[in-house]
Amino acid sequence: LSVLVAQSLVEPIAGPDVPRYRLLETIQRFAEARLAERGATEETRQRHACAYLALAEDAAAHLPSRGQIPWLDRMTVDHDNLRAAFAWAQERGDAELAHRLLAGCWRFWQFRGHVTEGHALAAAILQMPGSDVDTAWRMRGPDDRASTPLKVSLVLWKLEPAATTTLPLFVEDRQATQAA
Repeated sequence: LSVLVAQSLVEPIAGPDVPRYRLLETIQRFAEARLAERGATEETRQRHACAYLALAEDAAAHLPSRGQIPWLDRMTVDHDNLRAAFAWAQERGDAELAHRLLAGCWRFWQFRGHVTEGHALAAAILQMPGSDVDTAWRMRGPDDRASTPLKVSLVLWKLEPAATTTLPLFVEDRQATQAA
């Protein structure tokens, strides 16, 4: 790896836990083309999504807790990777993967101020073919934007019934919507 850094093919970046590296965009595009030539793009994207699902589920087990800061920091550093995992799940129509990512990420979104992003992703997941969300959860109020937090809370409740803190997500957003 140090040879690649010395040749300016990868760039070291600061991370909260282990050393991290970023591919330069031209190198990334070259690698993507090689994966496509070998027919390995889907397998690689699936492995990527599964790795970040594992991170989200591991982090969720530590949120909230006294040791939550390192987990929140790690999720922050890997936020773009988590977004890519969501995008891949949506592209493939993999509702189970999307739901599991949602369950793993919701406290991160709540604690780090990404609730709006979480709501948008949950709303998109609700619309995915094969989503096993009950039709009652798909109900729309007169103002669809106002009903989205309720749907998010219900999805989260279904995925993690013991987590009673999903309702404050709805209440806080509902109050903000009504105040606007």
